[in-house]
Amino acid sequence: MDPPAERPVTTPLRNAWSVVRPVLSILVAALLMALIFPFLTSGTAQKIKEKPGLSLGVGALVVFVVPLAALFLLITVVGIPISFLSMLLYLVLLYLTRIFAGFFLARVVFERYNKQFHPVWTALIGVFVLVLLTNIPYVGWLIHLAAVLFAAGAFILYLVEKKEAVTTETLVE
Repeated sequence: MDPPAERPVTTPLRNAWSVVRPVLSILVAALLMALIFPFLTSGTAQKIKEKPGLSLGVGALVVFVVPLAALFLLITVVGIPISFLSMLLYLVLLYLTRIFAGFFLARVVFERYNKQFHPVWTALIGVFVLVLLTNIPYVGWLIHLAAVLFAAGAFILYLVEKKEAVTTETLVE
């Protein structure tokens, strides 16, 4: 006769930690992004404000086409390393979009009330509010999708603009 299977003991503390841990991880990531890359974080948020339609379109293109392109590259033998690298960068982008969208959200609210906070506080407050909004039943996934699409597109637009600026500076010299 086999011994009874052990089931993990679920405690209220363990359940609470399973909710708090992802929130803390994104808040730590937001803190690091705001401290290490403040221009990237605020620049991406500014792109959402300046070009919302283009941000949404580019974001939709990136979010829906990159996995298909990576899958196609995976089929080819030569493209396997490129496929893995593109999917790794894609996953990093998806994670960072919550930070960029949260920063944008907080900045818009603060500007409306003529408040200005340090970028670290803006990022932390914005990401926390975005996490709360994305956990609303039935509509949270739509908020999350919109945040990802807008922020992914704005991030790509910001990088393209910076690349063009660096290229122009190199040509002028």
